[in-house]
Amino acid sequence: MRGLADDAVNRMAVASAAAAETTQRVKITSEATEELHGSIDHIGQETARALDMAKAAVGDTQRTQQTIFSLNDTAERIGAIVGMISTIASQTNLLALNATIESGACRRRRQGIRGGRRRSQGACQSDFSGHGGNLAAGEWRSERDQEIGR
Repeated sequence: MRGLADDAVNRMAVASAAAAETTQRVKITSEATEELHGSIDHIGQETARALDMAKAAVGDTQRTQQTIFSLNDTAERIGAIVGMISTIASQTNLLALNATIESGACRRRRQGIRGGRRRSQGACQSDFSGHGGNLAAGEWRSERDQEIGR
């Protein structure tokens, strides 16, 4: 009987050791599960933060796109204004050229070059003022060309 009792004690010691080992493994598994849970929570927080950043980037991109469209519209309007200014400058240059040519013609007339006749200085003034300044560039050129025999 003693042998049976010793055998039973040995089996209980083995069972107790196995239970202690199982308890230790459950404790390690529990700690690992808590770490995994913490990691999953951290990943969830980082994912939420990344989502917020992505939403902010989308908003920034939309505002940037609206700004680019606005700049494009403004650039088109500026282009139209520059075109208008160029047209006005061209017309102004033509008018200045016509005035220079007419001034030269008046100077030649004052000096008596045209047909040997001498005109008074007032004649050139009346050439311009007689039209009231309302001649278009083409009409002015035509009249000037007729006066100087072209």
